[in-house]
Amino acid sequence: PALSPEWIGMRIPQTQWWDFTSTPGTLTLAARPDGLGDFANPSFFGRRQAHANATAATSVTLDGDGQAGLAAMQNDEYWMAIAVTGQGDKQSVRLLRRGGPEEPAAGKMVAEAPLPSTEPVELKAEASGAIYRFSYRDDTGWHQLGPDQDGTLLSTQTAGGFTGVVFGPFASGVR
Repeated sequence: PALSPEWIGMRIPQTQWWDFTSTPGTLTLAARPDGLGDFANPSFFGRRQAHANATAATSVTLDGDGQAGLAAMQNDEYWMAIAVTGQGDKQSVRLLRRGGPEEPAAGKMVAEAPLPSTEPVELKAEASGAIYRFSYRDDTGWHQLGPDQDGTLLSTQTAGGFTGVVFGPFASGVR
């Protein structure tokens, strides 16, 4: 199995950090040290956001320490992400964002909520024009994590570039 051509990564991988065979029917990403803002080759695949109103969703199972989630990215310096984070036997879900080169490469935490178990967690990113919302689902339903986010942070007018926003799954070590 392989991803279709509309899925892109950042830079040329030096090692294979993705796997389609260990759990058939799923994409497994290795939580490596390279993060979304490191100007490296993070464990990330993205697909272009083709419309002003869009939704991306995934289910995350995190084994051990690290973080895995769903990112909305313009480039290494401008992105937002919702991630399941594990440290020891505790897991939480975090909303992270990086709004330029002056902010930490690992992003800033906007919001965090504890997770009651290590069961798979559904994550969702929604774009509604210039507003982005990030949510997770537990046994009581969907919960928006943090306030609405200003999507102009990801615009080519703010972030530069020409590719537009891409949504996709990622995994990395926690910093």
